[in-house]
Amino acid sequence: MKKLLLSTFLMLTLFFTTHAQDSILKNNELGIDLMPILIWAGGGDSDYNAFEVIYREALKQGDLRFKININNRNFYGDELVRGKPLEDNKPTSFTSLQTVYMPKTSYLLSVGLSKYLANSKLPVYAGMDANLGISRGTTTTYIKETFLTEENLELIGNKHNNLTVLGLTPFIGVKKNLTNRIVFGIEFGLELNYVLGDLEYYDEHQELQKEAVSKLDFSWKKLINDFTLMIRI
Repeated sequence: MKKLLLSTFLMLTLFFTTHAQDSILKNNELGIDLMPILIWAGGGDSDYNAFEVIYREALKQGDLRFKININNRNFYGDELVRGKPLEDNKPTSFTSLQTVYMPKTSYLLSVGLSKYLANSKLPVYAGMDANLGISRGTTTTYIKETFLTEENLELIGNKHNNLTVLGLTPFIGVKKNLTNRIVFGIEFGLELNYVLGDLEYYDEHQELQKEAVSKLDFSWKKLINDFTLMIRI
């Protein structure tokens, strides 16, 4: 996903540079979130990778917004789904059943409205996005036999899962026109999502089990929603 994001960023940069001097002013905006690139460029890392495309349709008092976010975020919230000891009479080892959850590429679509709070060289806006997505992942069940110096894993089975993500994101942001075409912005918000669905996995008898998932997903760590680089189209 990092290669995809960097390639898209280079393509958009070339596109922005090519059209930056166009004389006809447009108000609709298309761009990407630069946050992952800024984190990687600074030598940091994040809990998950994400690639977000943003489109804003200009209205009289604000924007109609659309976002498509592709990520490998663990919306389930944990790695271990189930773990339990199994009967074992061996004095030098311990046997347990483990089911772990690994996120796959997931998709989140956001649609919202924003309203300008100040009309100046540095416009301030606020609004709300509605989020709808599919959280994809795989549960893997295995028997784990732990010895003093090593461990053996016996695979029971894998099961693909899809969970539904519903949510709202209140936000406030500012943006700055770098040229008559290129717009840079920063946006603060709190993404509040509700994750629901059935998580399926296998037990030690290779029988399919089901766990209902119903949880609120949000993090105070991500108060900065986006660093956006947009072009007016």
